[in-house]
Amino acid sequence: MAQLIRHQKEDIRGTLLNSSPYKLTQVYTNLQWTQEKWFSMTPEQREAYENAFDKKYLNEKETGYNAIVPAPGSNGMVAFMVESKTSEQPHYVYSEKNGKVTCENCPRWSSAKLCKHSVAVAEKVQNFGKYLDWLRCHNTPHNQTTLVTFILAKALERKETRQQQANESVDKV
Repeated sequence: MAQLIRHQKEDIRGTLLNSSPYKLTQVYTNLQWTQEKWFSMTPEQREAYENAFDKKYLNEKETGYNAIVPAPGSNGMVAFMVESKTSEQPHYVYSEKNGKVTCENCPRWSSAKLCKHSVAVAEKVQNFGKYLDWLRCHNTPHNQTTLVTFILAKALERKETRQQQANESVDKV
């Protein structure tokens, strides 16, 4: 996944310098730089410009247009990368012949075997009816433990701030 992200950043850099097979639409051509100007910038300035470019405002139609793309190296499986609204990392979703659609590392899918990413991929591959049939056949209760584990894992990743630590010491007195 890290290699894919690195390649995408290189493609964006090439597009900004007008030296890649990808081209910016007419609306965004003012964001392109000449190679002379680009290489006269410090590495920090270049990185700041790339980050600012990543955060440019796009309307809702533009952002959703390529929200589901075929996953590279899927080894013959029907697999897609689906844009995530809550994470920087996309969801890896694959469809099987029996109708099962799996969304990896998704707390909703882990809990109920159903999430918006899996539904979107089932629709895209015109397999939604089979997916519903698979869900009916594997009608198991929601796995609340999986969902809670996902939520707690995110909460435990955060480090306490000094203010939180100070509040705890006051409470103990």
